[in-house]
Amino acid sequence: MKYNLFSYIQQHGLVDLNCLPYTATNGTCTRKCQNGINWEAAHKCKCEVIEDCSTFDKIKTRLLKGPVSTRIVVYQDFLSYRSEVYCKTEGSLKLSTHAIRCVGYTDNDKTNVKSVYCGNSWSKYWGDQGYFHIKPIMECEFFYGDKNVYTLSSCKS
Repeated sequence: MKYNLFSYIQQHGLVDLNCLPYTATNGTCTRKCQNGINWEAAHKCKCEVIEDCSTFDKIKTRLLKGPVSTRIVVYQDFLSYRSEVYCKTEGSLKLSTHAIRCVGYTDNDKTNVKSVYCGNSWSKYWGDQGYFHIKPIMECEFFYGDKNVYTLSSCKS
């Protein structure tokens, strides 16, 4: 059964890195904390509300309060991103989807530049020290308009 990540976080919460350190590898969830703490007790950040940020204006408004969590489709050309505003190249091979955190935006009417500034978990050596700009439009497959862009700020530890 595929579990919606945001529904899981809302219902159960998240464990911290002391319980389950990030390893950047594929694996299975053993539901055991590596530090010996009880798995159920280790869950923190149980969210009361998951807000819909399904348009660029909603994302901008929401980012004034803090980060927004979402996912993107990762294409082959995204792996070599360095700077500028990303939008997939025509014909680029789809690799997977990827969870990201959005922390800012650019909305310049004079230059017509609109982008969302997001962080990645691929280390500070990827992209712009682990961050990237992406056009907030569906053809770039930045997920919104489909209620896939959410904020977890209503969480309580």
